[in-house]
Amino acid sequence: MRRFQSLSAALIALSIFTSHANSAELLTNGNFELFTSGQPNSWPYGMASGGPTNLQDGTNSPFTSVYPAGSNSVMIWDLATEPNYTHSTLRQSFTNQTTTTYVSWDFQLGALTGNRWSVQVDDSISALTRFDMDAPGGKFAFQQNFASVEVMSLVANLWYHVEVALDPTTHTLAGTIRPQNGLDTPFSGGFGFAAGNSVNKVILYDETPGVNATIRYDNFSVSTTPYQVPEPSTVILLASAAGVLLAARRRLCR
Repeated sequence: MRRFQSLSAALIALSIFTSHANSAELLTNGNFELFTSGQPNSWPYGMASGGPTNLQDGTNSPFTSVYPAGSNSVMIWDLATEPNYTHSTLRQSFTNQTTTTYVSWDFQLGALTGNRWSVQVDDSISALTRFDMDAPGGKFAFQQNFASVEVMSLVANLWYHVEVALDPTTHTLAGTIRPQNGLDTPFSGGFGFAAGNSVNKVILYDETPGVNATIRYDNFSVSTTPYQVPEPSTVILLASAAGVLLAARRRLCR
């Protein structure tokens, strides 16, 4: 029985590590599971007119390298018929960070229009850097010292996972973007000038209002430690532990 209990504890600990290895999370409700309709908790919504443009959506990201599997995402849509439509935003502030900060999110575009949906990381005074989804030509791109750098072509209705490390002291970044059932595409470079060497806010916004379609966001994270995707050996170990645990339980039940 003791051996069975020890195996159980080890398996539980390993499964927790595998499903959510990042323990230095700075955001609240980053996986958008803590709301039922309207504005997601901890994500203030801003828009000069019209709206709201966000809602709970039952489609969730298939990626589980940062958060465990959930049931919600947030969908933002563009009201092309709104006569005075301006930039809509969801934003969240976090503790001021002066060292390398790790940002991650998943997204899915409803259609490709070549008009940007953007994720911006800044210092509340000036924009540090911006990542564009559906940049002209249906690309994922980032801003490098005020110039757009294209990384890869996107496909509508496909989930993508982005991880990026931002160093506010050197104004450099390095990251990857991975399509669902695809491989990582790396990118790196510098980013725009800032008023200071820190980051403390993320903003999700509609860069070109009135002409976009829809975008879903899920599993948004800002962390002080690197994301730890389990190595293949860890996954094999977890599967082996599960097999041993099942065998031990069967012997005890005889």
